[in-house]
Amino acid sequence: MYSLKSGLTDVTLGAATGCTGVNSQSGQALNGSSIIPYATWNATVGWDPVTGLGLPNFGLLLDALGLSAYNKTATPSCPSYNGTEYTTSTGSVYVIECGTDHTSDPFSTVYVDNLDSCIMACEGTAGCTDVQLSGSACYLKSSLGSSVSSPGAVGARLVSQPTGLHAALTTFPSCPSWNNTIYNATSGDKYFIECGVDHVGGDIGMVYVNNTIQGCVAACEKTVGCVDTSLSGAACYLKGSIGEAVANGNVKGARLLSSS
Repeated sequence: MYSLKSGLTDVTLGAATGCTGVNSQSGQALNGSSIIPYATWNATVGWDPVTGLGLPNFGLLLDALGLSAYNKTATPSCPSYNGTEYTTSTGSVYVIECGTDHTSDPFSTVYVDNLDSCIMACEGTAGCTDVQLSGSACYLKSSLGSSVSSPGAVGARLVSQPTGLHAALTTFPSCPSWNNTIYNATSGDKYFIECGVDHVGGDIGMVYVNNTIQGCVAACEKTVGCVDTSLSGAACYLKGSIGEAVANGNVKGARLLSSS
């Protein structure tokens, strides 16, 4: 612990008193306790009897001990995923790059909530090989360009993608040709099409539509709080949250990626 250069925040202000013969919480006398007048311990630089080595930062401690793999969030984020490979639900592999940007210009921008949604926006866009997330703005790029240091940058670079992920699309979203692609709703919202995938729970309503994905999406667009749909026959299930993904060959899903 003494050899660590990071992971502990030194506390240098404050002090503690003791040996008063009185319980500091209850105010009652402590029988048999020694009394040492003016006994005080100060917080100082480095180890001290008041705060020890300082306040621990669990994430930094794991990194310092070479155990950063145990510090992963459920979805990719910076800095814990930096330099690691992330496999999407569609089978593609991305390398997470924290603090690095690429000089190529983006060809499209979508607005998302997190890096995972930014990566899935890239997954659903033919030709996308790199993403940069700045706040809620997700920049999609078709080439990398030179790598440049950019403190605070959050990105993901495509390493491999299953063959045939972006098949020729029909006029309106359908399965299986639109699987793992993005559908632009009439409002400008973007939905990620998932054929044969359902998400557990989160149901907020059910309506009957014309057996089409766009009809189910339109119903979601009219429903406050709807972020996901599952179409089974003519039944369109509207969901207010996105639960665990499970295989269901009878379902045609559309998950909200970004709002206009």
